Amino acid sequence: MLLFSTGASAQYKSFIKGVHGDSINKVDMNDKKQGKWVIRVAPLRGNPGYEEEGYFKDDLKQGTWKSYNLMGDKIAEEVFRNGNKDGRCAYFSVAGLIREEYWRAPRKTDQLYDTIMVPDPGIANKYKQVIIRNEGHSIKHGTWRYFDPVYGKIIAEEKYYLDDLQVNNKEAPAQPVDTSTKKRQVLPKIPETPNFGGKSRTKSVIQ
Repeated sequence: MLLFSTGASAQYKSFIKGVHGDSINKVDMNDKKQGKWVIRVAPLRGNPGYEEEGYFKDDLKQGTWKSYNLMGDKIAEEVFRNGNKDGRCAYFSVAGLIREEYWRAPRKTDQLYDTIMVPDPGIANKYKQVIIRNEGHSIKHGTWRYFDPVYGKIIAEEKYYLDDLQVNNKEAPAQPVDTSTKKRQVLPKIPETPNFGGKSRTKSVIQ
């Protein structure tokens, strides 16, 4: 995807010319990544390589980043805000979508606490303000879904509320069978020896 490196301009310490003639992989005079970047990671110790592309602002990932395996198949699409995941992030196999996650990045990176609007779990279509401690990193917030990539069906869900797991819809394990009491088995009725001149009687045998 890249052609060649060039010397630095007056504004950037270094950059690379892309296949379309645009300047990418720019590093400013303060050694911070800026603008569009394409990063290639080679295979290492059994881990497959990949390539990712997106935008940096002051050395932090911003907006949508896409990742591809070295065959060109998309394996991830993530959204960033100031270097932290924010919103829907999706992950793929060659067959299709396998997982989607929802994240919330901190809005006030320079403050100890952050005020956010979240859905009221008790009332539909109502939101309320919640004050949370700013940990400086993304928190899980929303419904995570796991898919069968071939048929596109949801096979599991997990619901997070401000980093706390609220609901786990994975299939519960089967309950053990109670074998402590032996069930009584009722056998078919067996006719007694008939009395001549009268009706035969039957009896039940319980084992």
